[in-house]
Amino acid sequence: MNELFLAVMQRLAELQGISMIDENKGQLTNYEDGYPITFPAILIDAPIVEWDDATRTCQTGVATLTVALVIDCYHDSHYGSTQEDEVAAHMSLLSDLTSLLQGWQPADSCGRLCRQQTRMYSDEHGIRVYETTFQCKVKETFDMQYDGKMSVGMKKDKG
Repeated sequence: MNELFLAVMQRLAELQGISMIDENKGQLTNYEDGYPITFPAILIDAPIVEWDDATRTCQTGVATLTVALVIDCYHDSHYGSTQEDEVAAHMSLLSDLTSLLQGWQPADSCGRLCRQQTRMYSDEHGIRVYETTFQCKVKETFDMQYDGKMSVGMKKDKG
């Protein structure tokens, strides 16, 4: 999972105009407490890994990765304001982000990222969030001695 997370951060660093890329540590919920965030930002979270097939030395699963493009929206972007291009710029940045990640394989231990969902919302601080959820298969290898005993979910004589 570390390999996946860091690879995604490095890939997103290719985007122009992003002020910061970070793990989502609650920066938006703790915004008023002064938790450091600059805009536009990308916050990454891997809230769920559903592990399935396990063997003696490895386990596979499906990782869900949430990538949030976070923008402070202090522009008057309504139609006729002469700043409507701000909306277009936000959507273009979201499109560029999606293009960088969709179908990309972050590491040998991961499958290709596949977009599952996009949701957009605003908070009470004038922050706009463009949140895209991706999934990919992951494989984690264990460096351990095998005692010959089976665990729940492990397949006999594999790995």
